[in-house]
Amino acid sequence: APLRALAFHPFQPVLAAGGDDASVRFFEYAREGARYDRDHFAETAAVSALAWHPAGTHLFVGTRHVAPRLWDVTTRTAFTSPTLLRGDGAAAHHAGGITDVACPVAGVTAPQLATAADTVRLWDPACLELSSQLTLSAPAVGVDWSGDGRYLLVTTQDGAISLFDSRRTSAPVFETRIPPPSTFGALPRQTPTAARFTLSDSAFVAPNVYSGGLFVQAFSSGVQAPIRFPSPHPSAPVTAVAAARTAPAFLSCQGETVQFWFPSLERAGF
Repeated sequence: APLRALAFHPFQPVLAAGGDDASVRFFEYAREGARYDRDHFAETAAVSALAWHPAGTHLFVGTRHVAPRLWDVTTRTAFTSPTLLRGDGAAAHHAGGITDVACPVAGVTAPQLATAADTVRLWDPACLELSSQLTLSAPAVGVDWSGDGRYLLVTTQDGAISLFDSRRTSAPVFETRIPPPSTFGALPRQTPTAARFTLSDSAFVAPNVYSGGLFVQAFSSGVQAPIRFPSPHPSAPVTAVAAARTAPAFLSCQGETVQFWFPSLERAGF
């Protein structure tokens, strides 16, 4: 079944993967052959998003269900927020299935779980209680936290990639569009997929929905053109992107194929 979600473990060479078969599997990518571990767990719906808890012992899972779930990867037990309504009567959960989840890495003060669907909602990761939400121009397809937990990268269905400061989320501090300006006028090959921070947090990597493959673009106006990486399978849409937090590497999913990328970005200012 096609893979839809990938997540690097925060400090171990382990990758979690989930997809349309409603299961979450793990494999050690440092091991020869990078075969799937025999342990996995089954969800109740197709898996669309994964994010590790900073401690590395739990995994947040987003599916076509409206509520995020927290899995203990040791005991294989899951917890879902019991809160369906906030105190003011507003719906706590999304109006539709979750498209992405993100949780800051270890060491961040007061971390928040971010989930994407009709909008972006922020949760207390310890109890899955809703704390706030962002107002967007279109439904969200992706969220990602910077390494220090201050900035939230949001991708929406209309192709916008926005950077929010968690201390004041009323408006983005940076915004651009997919594709890069040089390809305006072309017809998209796929719908937008979540952008991810690179290791330095100074740039993001995202699928190029117009020409296939990936592109990396800096947040700084001093770096002019994005860097493009052509796909080895240009006819297949990129369904997921993940960036490692321990090395300058990222990977992409196309159907059941996972492509590892080890680009040299330093010379380009990334």
